Amino acid sequence: MSVGPIITLLMSHVLTSDDKFTWIKFLSIIIGFVGIIFILDISKFNFQDKNYITTLAKIFVIIAAFGYMISNIAAYNKLKKLSPISITTFATLFGAIISLPFLFYDFINYENNINEISLICIIYLGVFPTAIAFQMRYHIVKQSGPVFLSYVAYLIPVFALIWGFIFLSEQIIFSSVVGIILVFISLFVGQKKSMSKISVKNI
Repeated sequence: MSVGPIITLLMSHVLTSDDKFTWIKFLSIIIGFVGIIFILDISKFNFQDKNYITTLAKIFVIIAAFGYMISNIAAYNKLKKLSPISITTFATLFGAIISLPFLFYDFINYENNINEISLICIIYLGVFPTAIAFQMRYHIVKQSGPVFLSYVAYLIPVFALIWGFIFLSEQIIFSSVVGIILVFISLFVGQKKSMSKISVKNI
């Protein structure tokens, strides 16, 4: 997902009318990407695995990030007149329809143990990190543009470290701390540009 902001910066310049490439955006994205390199194990970023399935999986993850960023640009360009809740409703509805065949396949081929806890987890995942997160996503993309929204890809590993430290007692090494600081510097630099954009719109 960390390649997302770089992909978005390039595509947004070509595919949008007002979220163009600037050196400030480029600088903020590079700072954030360097921060991610400090946080993650750089040795994992290779495409020379002996197992071709692993290599394909890495390629498909990048393609998935590409699709995610394209959807942000499409929402920014084509769906400005729709409310975020309308976009969220259609996005989650069609996502659910596409997922149904996989659900049925899983139920037919594997033993399933549905209980109250699993149902609560499903409802939680559907409401909070999906529906409400989509609502926030489309609100932000309409206000600040797809490039600024793409910075969320840098926050995912940051919060993974923080929650791991709080809930699982995982250790945060010095290089990860450096990475977290760089990510927040990246967000600060990018936010200054986006806040200026919002102020101009309001005026």
